[in-house]
Amino acid sequence: MSDQSLSIADVLCNFYKTTDQRFLDSVKEFTASNKDLNKEIVEQNIVSFLGKQLRQTASYIEALKEMKYDEAMEKLAEIKNDVSLVPREKDHDVPSFITQNIENMPQNRGYLWKGKTFHGKKPSRPGPKVLFEPRRKKTLIHVYEKGMHRVYEKLKGQRQQVLISETPTVSRKIQKKVFDKKEPQQQSVVKPQISRFAALYFSDSDSEN
Repeated sequence: MSDQSLSIADVLCNFYKTTDQRFLDSVKEFTASNKDLNKEIVEQNIVSFLGKQLRQTASYIEALKEMKYDEAMEKLAEIKNDVSLVPREKDHDVPSFITQNIENMPQNRGYLWKGKTFHGKKPSRPGPKVLFEPRRKKTLIHVYEKGMHRVYEKLKGQRQQVLISETPTVSRKIQKKVFDKKEPQQQSVVKPQISRFAALYFSDSDSEN
């Protein structure tokens, strides 16, 4: 492998520092297709590649490519760090993939991001209310149906969803009657199981690296 191809792989892997096989495969493919190109083109392709990995819009990626390479990489690093941060109080920045995706999502689909709910802008479709909550290297999928709030976990790069919790969703009035008449019961442990909601499978645009 040439020094340049080694450098390309190092840049991409050091940027993400992940062992996700799909990402590593894409790095390998990208390296092979860029190893014989000149430095300026490779740098622009790296910016484009990372921008797509971070789910940035095509127009924003083009703006990054107009910058100096080092400046564009700094901007990309800032975006990655913002998306990876644990939600903080009064921090309401929203990744572009959320604002972009909700444009084509039905109203009973959407996202949870730092305590705020973002619903789709298209008419509702049959089925439960579903909210995707991007987390680092995984996505929590909140499903509201038939008086239950179920939370599934999907790891980045996988399609399998595992049920990690379920909670009854009842009105305050009904909830008060239940607590008035019954002794508090210990919450049962939910055993992991595969989601029956095959339609909820979502691309990795719903999760972070």
